[in-house]
Amino acid sequence: MAKAKKKAPSKTATKKKAPVKAEAVTNEDNAATTDPKNDAVTDGAHLVEDTKDLQYPSYTGHKLPPRPFGGGGANPYDFDRREINSAFFVDAYVDPDLYASPKEAEAAQSEELRKVSNRLTGAVRRFRKHHPERKFTVRHDKHPETGKACITVMRVA
Repeated sequence: MAKAKKKAPSKTATKKKAPVKAEAVTNEDNAATTDPKNDAVTDGAHLVEDTKDLQYPSYTGHKLPPRPFGGGGANPYDFDRREINSAFFVDAYVDPDLYASPKEAEAAQSEELRKVSNRLTGAVRRFRKHHPERKFTVRHDKHPETGKACITVMRVA
């Protein structure tokens, strides 16, 4: 086997340059800026100064909107006025005329029952944090008067 000869370096080959370290450049307000030579951010001290008037400062340079306080409002369901063994119904009916096939309408009805049931179960869970002695049951059902699909919420204790 013959040994391969090493090629001589070409005359047009360039040497690799060492990376240039970023230098801090400041303006007259002593706010941090970027170095125009290599586009590196030197520090973020000016970002804190820009947002001192905000209650919740942002370190990205953008002001944040004011944060809302308070809860989500009153509970739309009357859990606190329910006596033991009393119930109320929440409509979960989907009009089958809006769907192309009965199978599609049935799937939509099932999905709507699941969504409403989950929402009511969460509302019961949040209510019970403050009233642990009260217990409720959430069931898929048909409304006794209209015969349409609904969720029945009954106080059991």
